[in-house]
Amino acid sequence: MILSPASSLDRLIRSLILLNGLTVEQVQTLQPSLIDRQEGWLRIGGGAVPLVSQTRAALTDFEQQSQDWFDAAEVPAALERLHLTEAQAHRQLAGALWITSEDTRLITSAAGLTEAPILPLYYTFPFSIVERLQPHDTHEIAHASRATLQAAADWLERELLTPKPGLRQRITGALLEGKTVFLLANTGVNGLNLLYNLVMARLLSPAAYSQLALMVTLQLLIGLLPSAWQTTAARYGAAYNAHDDLDAIHALRAFGRRWLSIIGVVLMLIGLIAAPFLANLFQLSGGGLLLPLLIAVPFFIVAASDRGVMQGLNAFYWLTAAYVGEAVARLGIGVALALMLMGAGAALEGAVWGVGQSMLITWFLGWVALRNLRRPQHKPAAPHVDQRVWIRLTGLTLTALIGQALITNSDFLLVKSLFSPAESGLYAAVSVLGRIAYFGALPLTIIMVPLFARRQALDQPTRPLFLIMLAGGAVFCTALVGTAALFPTLILNLFYGDAYLSAASLLPIYTLAASLYVIVNLVITYRVALGKASETILPMIAGIAQVIGILMFHDSLQQVITVQIVLMSLLLVAVLWRGLRVDE
Repeated sequence: MILSPASSLDRLIRSLILLNGLTVEQVQTLQPSLIDRQEGWLRIGGGAVPLVSQTRAALTDFEQQSQDWFDAAEVPAALERLHLTEAQAHRQLAGALWITSEDTRLITSAAGLTEAPILPLYYTFPFSIVERLQPHDTHEIAHASRATLQAAADWLERELLTPKPGLRQRITGALLEGKTVFLLANTGVNGLNLLYNLVMARLLSPAAYSQLALMVTLQLLIGLLPSAWQTTAARYGAAYNAHDDLDAIHALRAFGRRWLSIIGVVLMLIGLIAAPFLANLFQLSGGGLLLPLLIAVPFFIVAASDRGVMQGLNAFYWLTAAYVGEAVARLGIGVALALMLMGAGAALEGAVWGVGQSMLITWFLGWVALRNLRRPQHKPAAPHVDQRVWIRLTGLTLTALIGQALITNSDFLLVKSLFSPAESGLYAAVSVLGRIAYFGALPLTIIMVPLFARRQALDQPTRPLFLIMLAGGAVFCTALVGTAALFPTLILNLFYGDAYLSAASLLPIYTLAASLYVIVNLVITYRVALGKASETILPMIAGIAQVIGILMFHDSLQQVITVQIVLMSLLLVAVLWRGLRVDE
């Protein structure tokens, strides 16, 4: 809701209570002598509150239009004209402080161990320490309190006090925004990856396709650590960029590149030594098949540092180029090499070299994007406290990603080890089609976090809208499962060909397992958006249980999928019980 235009007095009262967090009583006793405009503080009681820029502007406007200071009796009247109460204003400011406090929300979401609900304003920083703040304070807490409150005030001004542009302007602006282009391109990347799997399955036998699918799965698993660091680099890169702190950005990038390079080289050496063992474990045609991936591992891991910095700098067009370039290279180079070497019986080797080349290309695009980044005047060195925070957030994010990876990838790794290459190829084909449910629900998960976080921060209801979105996801998944159950042979023949028709009985049940996880993910994403992410530990538990369950029950591929259905059903019940109970 956009508040209506108001007089200069009304705007001042609104700013003092809504944006600066003063109580009605504090506003009524406020005098010009208690306002330190030079240092930017409002003296209240024995402490002080940072003066946000909106209140400073409202003060100037009021004094230009009125010669006298307002009376205490005018404050309740102004609030009545504004249709605003102190409680409502403070709930909205507390929500704004919550939604703009990225440190708390990102760490909470990544950890999945604690909750960060919206607290009453008095218990929210900086209001929890106003008694200790003084107008002439120069220490770090004073600067942090000013920046924190100003960020919340800016957010409230944008969401509540600024007239919204027309629908056409909003659509045009969104389409031209780099972030929107990146999200749309991500959907295109998913489509390219699906096309890649379909083309390769046509070019290769099921046994050879299972080995290629293993290479792609290993690439995803290798990418867990760099993905975790990318989240950290994006988060802190954005914070440093907002303060134009070029030294900190370079320190962040250098720290990431240095340690990721070391980790990448170590992983490459371990992989080279363990290649014969891995080839035997996963029934590969030879350890040399891993060579293209292992050579590219150091570059691929280091690329995450550049990707994270690009994201933090809002360089979404370059970030889009990196992701799309990787997908296009994997498809184009992989298919080209597979066709060229098919006559020599080395189509699989050509496809795997295509995967390795795509990993190198994504690193190269990131390097090109940041090669002209302005250099600092001196060699940057991050404070040790920042390094500890970076490492902590990376570890928390990695923990969450491991839980997701266990659910989405451990099944194929175990199948590749426990079943024949041909059976593994059939399972890989079915899993690719079943995961269309993930891609279909992706737009919902992308918009849920900012949408519900905003509504909660503005003290607006979230549950009714979420239930509508959950119902939409359930309908979509039901349609997929129904289609897979009615036309499994037709679908497999259309996408993969005759060689994969024996997997027809697996397609409906795998689609069901994938759909159950999609619903689970929607509920968890909703809870994360509200800052109540304690149940995100449940996927980690379910992932470990999945590994144990498949190791115990793997007489057939149907039994492997049944284990997943049982576990996803239990996980769904658990997150629904925790996520939809009335505790907001």
